[in-house]
Amino acid sequence: MAIKVDLEKAYDRIRADCSNAKAIKELLDQFSQYYGHLVSINKTQLYFSPNTDVDTTTEIESIFHFKVVDNLGMYLGIPLLHGRVTGANLRYITDRVQKKLNAWSAASLSMAVRVTLAKAVLSAIPTYCMQVVMLPANVIDEIEKLIRRFVWGGSEQQTKLSLVNWKTVADLLAQGG
Repeated sequence: MAIKVDLEKAYDRIRADCSNAKAIKELLDQFSQYYGHLVSINKTQLYFSPNTDVDTTTEIESIFHFKVVDNLGMYLGIPLLHGRVTGANLRYITDRVQKKLNAWSAASLSMAVRVTLAKAVLSAIPTYCMQVVMLPANVIDEIEKLIRRFVWGGSEQQTKLSLVNWKTVADLLAQGG
């Protein structure tokens, strides 16, 4: 015998009404009594759909005493997004690339080292996020701009002339890059 559970429906969403909230609160209280573990009020948050009316939100908040938030922040390094993915949501990726670049001095590195760092380190920074979220074109363009500037030895204040087409540099070695 097998039991199939649609997990998306099982734990992702709960209809926002007081009877469900009271049932969940009772379960949490029973769990706390039985196992001796307490739910951290400081670390636990409530997120409501924008379609949830204010009265229901207020009632449920008074049952749990958890903080109500507009977004749930980051999980495993990826923002938990509830709406459209925008460049502002993923600004932290370009900031991480810029932070790496600030630690390196392009002027003191050879062209071969800069290309290797760009391909091995800088290009890998957005990879994890790209497995979960499709990056907007403006984020990809900004990252490529930062990498190109580093490879050609430029800085935020000055740009340098490109010696070859960027596609040639970005290609795999087997393809002539």
